[in-house]
Amino acid sequence: MMDDDTRDRAEIYDLFNRYADAVAGHQWKLLDEVFTEDVTGKWLESPEIEGRTALVRRIRDVVDRTSETRLFGNYTATIDGDIAEASVRVRLHRMSAGDPSRLSRKILGFFRARLVRTGKGWRFRHFGAAKYAELDAQVEQRSTVGSGAGFPNRAHAGR
Repeated sequence: MMDDDTRDRAEIYDLFNRYADAVAGHQWKLLDEVFTEDVTGKWLESPEIEGRTALVRRIRDVVDRTSETRLFGNYTATIDGDIAEASVRVRLHRMSAGDPSRLSRKILGFFRARLVRTGKGWRFRHFGAAKYAELDAQVEQRSTVGSGAGFPNRAHAGR
């Protein structure tokens, strides 16, 4: 039998997956079941975003201009009663929807979130995204600079 902590973690990890499925399928209304109404967000280089409508609009604006595939892994969750902090690592393969001749971009990053337990389950109250590196840029840098290039130490980018 699953204890409460294990069940909460499974629900939180599933929430990240439901987010990814909704975005991949352009099913924007499903994000109502992922974010609280008063969610805040920090999306890459954008200023703080307030409210579910504004955050979904920002996500949609980015995704509608691209074709993306996401691979999630390395989930974490720290749970304290009805609040939690969680994160997931992301590998993103992105192609420009407006210009298919552009090279695709492979990005490593993460989503970090604060969550609250509601009457309908866990929901993201704050949702942030940041990237570590663009893999294609690293490959290009290595080929022009040499084998010592490596990934930049940007593990804390976007915090």
